[in-house]
Amino acid sequence: MAAVSSPPLIFVRHGETNWNRDGIIQGWTDTALNETGHRQARDVGDALARDLAAFNDFDFIVSPMIRTRQTMQYIRVALGA
Repeated sequence: MAAVSSPPLIFVRHGETNWNRDGIIQGWTDTALNETGHRQARDVGDALARDLAAFNDFDFIVSPMIRTRQTMQYIRVALGA
């Protein structure tokens, strides 16, 4: 019986926000990505698409914060999910 290959478990931190940049702890304050954060999220999405090209089944878990949902959207688009 052949082994079934599944995608690895991957943790991704959200892209940069203005508060990250300024050293302010965000906690549950719902801050959005800044321009750098959007670029970072796009870049990580592209990198994951290259690294995970052999897989086509993904599960996503993301916090309800806007910065994490924005980051995940770039990843989902890059993975075609």
